[in-house]
Amino acid sequence: MFVRTAFLALIPALALAAPATDLSARQDELQTCCFTTDNINKPIFITTGDGSFLDTLSWCFLDVKRDASDPNNCAKAEAHISSGYCSSSEVAEVIQCPAN
Repeated sequence: MFVRTAFLALIPALALAAPATDLSARQDELQTCCFTTDNINKPIFITTGDGSFLDTLSWCFLDVKRDASDPNNCAKAEAHISSGYCSSSEVAEVIQCPAN
């Protein structure tokens, strides 16, 4: 009897539980962000969330970490060259994504 009463008392508290706001759970809602570097070849990185992305020339990888408080603001994302034929000192800048 006590167990059932305790369980029934917890039901309202369980209903108030907040949903998770983990960015990875919202990947499908994020807008596409595009980046380039000052490299003479102007690689374009088309990103759809957090992770490592290969440029359209297949030369370099860009590691992207979106700002969890404002994930659709591309300018707030951290983006760094991680590997490939681009220098890690190259600065990634946000650009308008090319038309498909």
